[in-house]
Amino acid sequence: MNHIDVMGNLVKDVEVRFTSNQKAIALFTIAENRYNFKTKEKEPQFFMVTAFGKKAEVIADHFSKGDKIKVDGHMDFVSYTDAEGSKHEYWRILLEDFEFCERKRPKEKDA
Repeated sequence: MNHIDVMGNLVKDVEVRFTSNQKAIALFTIAENRYNFKTKEKEPQFFMVTAFGKKAEVIADHFSKGDKIKVDGHMDFVSYTDAEGSKHEYWRILLEDFEFCERKRPKEKDA
């Protein structure tokens, strides 16, 4: 079973794209602090997240840089070769659900 729950803060505003049939895709990165037992310090750990459909729209409308979010989903490995022939690989969380946690500041349209 592949499942992950992570709570962290958005490192930048949510990027929204739309498919050819106008389905929303939200792309964002969250950071959480993890304790390093060797250095005895907290260090950031980053997670790339992809959300689809209505959940992507809600996240894009209500979250911005600095806001805390809890995401539930599963890990997905992405591998591709770009136009220059360079191979790229990374892990991302495919969002299944999320929870509002706290806001860093009110969004402009909320004020």
